[in-house]
Amino acid sequence: METMRIYVACLASYNAGRLHGEWFDLDDWQDADSLYDAVKEQVLLTSPYPNVMVECRACGGDGINPNEADSVCKTCHGSGEVPSAEEWAIHDHEGFPEGSVGEYTSFSRLYEIKERLEEAEEEFGDDGQEILAAFEYCFGDNDASISTIREAYRGKYDRHSDFSMEFAIETSGINEDSPYFMFIDWDHVWQGQDQFAFSEHDGHYFWSDWS
Repeated sequence: METMRIYVACLASYNAGRLHGEWFDLDDWQDADSLYDAVKEQVLLTSPYPNVMVECRACGGDGINPNEADSVCKTCHGSGEVPSAEEWAIHDHEGFPEGSVGEYTSFSRLYEIKERLEEAEEEFGDDGQEILAAFEYCFGDNDASISTIREAYRGKYDRHSDFSMEFAIETSGINEDSPYFMFIDWDHVWQGQDQFAFSEHDGHYFWSDWS
């Protein structure tokens, strides 16, 4: 699966006309909380345009040097607080399905998307992301499980006529040796019958009544 990563920018810096941010690879962080901690450490606390005061991470806010109990914290100088930027936004991303990530998509949502794509690729192989994208194009962004999508999925075909022919062979017992097989207009079969039972996008076909 393609590496999934985001570029997180400091909004205070951006609004001041300066680009300040970092790329974050989701594989480098265990979950949304650990990713957010990294964003605070690497982007917000290092902002050239801090606009809030936050608890000093070095001393935990008590102002005491953690390595020298009798001296003040060297990071916050005993105040227990340090300057930081407050807001961030996702200004770029790679490896995510088109349209799935916006400026303010939560980090927990990013990991939900990642987990779902991993499940899809485990189920469908290299076509997993493409199949999942086709399913969501047909039926919208929904909570259908990957196993449900597997049950709904009918395969990939170059043309509607190819799908209709294969489906007829599979379900009706007709085959190339059947009388008049060569005269069947499979495009007409799709238009007159199959398109009402199946949905398709990018060559991927699904039962329409999967729910």
